[in-house]
Amino acid sequence: MRLNWVLIILFSTALHLPISQQIGQKVQPGVFAPDKTERKAYLARLITEFVSWPDQHVENEGAFLVSVFNDEDFFRYLTYLYKDVEIKGMKPKVALVKELAEINDSHILFLTKKSSGSIDQILKLTNNKPILTIGDCKDFGNKGTIVNFIDVQDEVKFEINLNSYKNSELKIDSRLFDVAKIID
Repeated sequence: MRLNWVLIILFSTALHLPISQQIGQKVQPGVFAPDKTERKAYLARLITEFVSWPDQHVENEGAFLVSVFNDEDFFRYLTYLYKDVEIKGMKPKVALVKELAEINDSHILFLTKKSSGSIDQILKLTNNKPILTIGDCKDFGNKGTIVNFIDVQDEVKFEINLNSYKNSELKIDSRLFDVAKIID
């Protein structure tokens, strides 16, 4: 029970403070991101601590591949933000993906509003694969991303699509479901 409260406090902090204040970094010129974008990027990294990938997917890659579909601004920001961190004990490699064929090796795939025109094709391609799809658009959770960020007043929250999760090869720690809105 105490661990659940620690988790809730950790996520609450991530939702309110800019990442630069949380990890002591200063954002460089040209890498600016609004506070909500910072929170979402940091929250996504926290979420990965509660997700497990199949061993063969992690062992075969050598690097933890974080892909951003068709959003150069978010790609630049994640490249800067993730440069000095580890995810699952590995150095993340952030990639800008513009073609559907480039998605298959991803551990995490970020889908922003700029992905809207391709969302159905992307989700069809990632279905039943160990790729954590993280959306940042109002309807992406309902369409099938595993995790989707939602803005509720001035807060960033997230939802988990239970069916998409069950169809993936991922394992999500049950504590993450305690702080997410669940979509059936």
